[in-house]
Amino acid sequence: MATDQELITLAPNDWAHLRDLYQRDWPQYEVAYETVQNYIDWAHQLNHPPEVTFYTLPESWRKDGTVIIVSGTYIFIYTLDETLDTLRRTLLAFKWNQSYLVAMTYYRALVLEVYNTLRLQKVLDIPNMFYYLNRKKAAQFTVELPDGFTTGRIFPEHATLINDRWRFKSSNSEATIKRLLQLNYSMGLYDPQGQLVGWCLRGENGAVQMLDVETKRKGYGTIVLKAFAKYLAAKKLNTFACVVSLNEPSKALFLKLGFAEICEVGYLMNAVGST
Repeated sequence: MATDQELITLAPNDWAHLRDLYQRDWPQYEVAYETVQNYIDWAHQLNHPPEVTFYTLPESWRKDGTVIIVSGTYIFIYTLDETLDTLRRTLLAFKWNQSYLVAMTYYRALVLEVYNTLRLQKVLDIPNMFYYLNRKKAAQFTVELPDGFTTGRIFPEHATLINDRWRFKSSNSEATIKRLLQLNYSMGLYDPQGQLVGWCLRGENGAVQMLDVETKRKGYGTIVLKAFAKYLAAKKLNTFACVVSLNEPSKALFLKLGFAEICEVGYLMNAVGST
């Protein structure tokens, strides 16, 4: 059964306070910090709050930072409460009235427990590995480009290409990619004709994602990832990413470049339902 507690929404002027609660025990809580910081940055760029909602129990967020962040069909869930009791109550009080993707969560078992309690059908459950590289190591990368190639930001007109190549594309994924390209810095590799041949985006939670190339086995993926990590290091940011656990080539690439394999995280999705 769902809890009878009502969730409140957190006002944008409280986001910075929430963010700062997570300025501890990195990389464990770094993703939460960077997620909230991302939306603060978006608000500054847009000159108004982005279309994202922070849900929390009235008594909890100032104490333990427990929050559900909803951005379109994506959900990010965070807590400092190691017992997970507050997060459990928050998830049970949430209105699961559409299909949501719970992204890059440490709390797979709890999400599945909530699905079961609320009789929500699970339609997606993809284990990923969390990889992490300290900015000091990334700053030491040397990025060697083939003759005539350049690296630089990717612009929104490339959203269709990136979406077409993405194995997890959906009906609204191109719009999501376009927004990321508009508001977040991404890293592209361009050939001598100016064609995009490799890319990597920075997601709403700060993770580098959608790493892909037009042509395999030319080292383009290594170039893009190194260039992006070095760029982020110059901004005093660490680099982290998720890789599908069965994707051995990508996992090998991250390990080859010195990323630490931190832990398994989950991506889960419920069927349409309500509490």
